[in-house]
Amino acid sequence: MPMNQLHDADWLVISDVDGTLTQVTSVWEYLHKRLGKWDDEGVVNLREYCAGRIDYVEFARRDSLAYAGLSRTELSAMVSEIPRRIEMDYMLRTLHDSNCSIALVSSGLDILVDQIQWASIRVSNRLIFQGDYCTGETEIHVPIDGKADWTERLIQSFPAGRNRVIAIGDSRGDIPVFRMAGFAIAVAPTHPDVAAAADVVLDGSTLAPIPAWIETFKATPSIRKSRNPR
Repeated sequence: MPMNQLHDADWLVISDVDGTLTQVTSVWEYLHKRLGKWDDEGVVNLREYCAGRIDYVEFARRDSLAYAGLSRTELSAMVSEIPRRIEMDYMLRTLHDSNCSIALVSSGLDILVDQIQWASIRVSNRLIFQGDYCTGETEIHVPIDGKADWTERLIQSFPAGRNRVIAIGDSRGDIPVFRMAGFAIAVAPTHPDVAAAADVVLDGSTLAPIPAWIETFKATPSIRKSRNPR
């Protein structure tokens, strides 16, 4: 993942994708439902993972098998149907134009993350294709609990320092990122702990207020609240 572009940015925005930039909280679940495989496969895999009977790598492996034999074109078309949050493009373009480097860090799939414009860095789990067809395998780069490691790598490569890092997310997996950033925005948080860990909470109806909130933070860093340490 090239990070040299971070040296030219004044600010770094680290954003989740599923549930934050989109109205769907999981691209994995969306694809399973789209393929009619959620009730008999997806739910079972999720139950096994939540019960601790399988680890995340096995969880992803089982889910990925549902996509075996599908073409990149078919999968990309399905993912393009996922509704983005209102004013997502406006928000990302405005941040990009204000000399923010945007890093998308997602435990979802690259086939969705790569469709999001204006980002200079994208980190996600990668579906494997042989020719144009999915093999049913995935390279795991960002497990559910893996965002903190990537955030630290990004911050270490960003000369302006963590006080100029803004984090945007929706789930408990984003809380470690919030804690490491200078300013944190929760979008339609999926758990009260996510809201407690953020400086600003948005209901997700639109992403349009985010650039203004960030400009306010730039001008008045003291608006950062005392975050819940949990």
